[in-house]
Amino acid sequence: MMMEKVRDQHDRYDFWKSYFGSQNIIIEEITADQHDMMAAKSQGLTHLIGRVINDFGTQKTNIDTVGYQALHKLVNQTCNDSWELFEDIQKFNPYTESMITDLNQSFKKIVNSLD
Repeated sequence: MMMEKVRDQHDRYDFWKSYFGSQNIIIEEITADQHDMMAAKSQGLTHLIGRVINDFGTQKTNIDTVGYQALHKLVNQTCNDSWELFEDIQKFNPYTESMITDLNQSFKKIVNSLD
């Protein structure tokens, strides 16, 4: 869980940090901006790739590799979430647009290297 000490008018930050730690919840002390930047490249990317692969269409076969099976798991995980969640992750994170641009550039670079 991420925490940032802002607007702690009642001086409860340390209490909650200690409480969550006592529940074996790992606390990452980062800013909201740092969180958004990391989330765009993890959660945003994961959901985008899952939806793209689902739209592309894949079928299980008798010769599936471990990697291909992992892609099916990714599709199942991300596409079982609501479309609204997907849209919110993509639209409301200020870093998601640049992540998509970077991903498109990487895709084109790899495909073009096959020429």
